Amino acid sequence: MPRFDRRGFLACACCAAFGGFAALGSAPARAAGPRTNLSPDEALARLKDGNRSFVTDAPFRRETSDRDRRIEIARGQTPFVVLVGCSDSRVPPELLFGRGLGELFIVRNAGNTVDSVAMGSIEYGVAELG
Repeated sequence: MPRFDRRGFLACACCAAFGGFAALGSAPARAAGPRTNLSPDEALARLKDGNRSFVTDAPFRRETSDRDRRIEIARGQTPFVVLVGCSDSRVPPELLFGRGLGELFIVRNAGNTVDSVAMGSIEYGVAELG
């Protein structure tokens, strides 16, 4: 019987993550189109800076959600991060990390769990959207 304590959950999560990365290695070629050119460290720095702004009540960047931006992202997605978050209307990740429309590829579900459906969404975000 599987363990449902923190250690058991982490073991399952690690196995799921490795399985997802293995699947990415066998994924079909990525679709052509614009991609982020940020390194993982740069992407993380942007998230941290945005969260610092949120915590200190700094003004939100309006240009990330204005009409021109909505038209731009209607043509295609170019997020710089895949984020797994909880299905909770009180915590919009864009606000928590100071990001605008189209910058985050968010996979939301109750409990932040990564099952096969969520893993498919994560794989899509990485393999197809870059």
